[in-house]
Amino acid sequence: MKSFLDIMKVGSGGLINSISIAGTVSNYGIEALAGYGLGSRLEIILTPLVFGIGSVLTVSVGANIGAKQFARARMIAWIGAAIAFLMVGMIGFAVTVFPEVWLNDFDTDFLTKQFGILYLTIVAPFYCLFGRGKLYILQVKEQVKSLYQ
Repeated sequence: MKSFLDIMKVGSGGLINSISIAGTVSNYGIEALAGYGLGSRLEIILTPLVFGIGSVLTVSVGANIGAKQFARARMIAWIGAAIAFLMVGMIGFAVTVFPEVWLNDFDTDFLTKQFGILYLTIVAPFYCLFGRGKLYILQVKEQVKSLYQ
């Protein structure tokens, strides 16, 4: 039971967020909910890309902090943040301009595809912030975890 509660402490924010967004979007119909689902799948695929960058940064920054090279550690962290921002931002820009590139991979009806296009043209330009935020979350989690080891 303790493990379940520990998991819920970490994941409850995301769960509440997902339920509230899905509930709000479902007010516009099943096609809107399906279009949102298609668009949001891209965010799920982007997460491992950012975490890959974050895992390299964790080691690089940690090694430099251990060597008391704080300026270099800070520079590595900022460069890594810029890389995550740019990589995910380029994907977001491409999907904003050409949302069909992503949505054509799914078998959808016309209205669902239109809602997916609407979602991506509104949200995808901000994927750069999503990438930077995910990287920040990973870095903070790793730093806090290292304090307790």
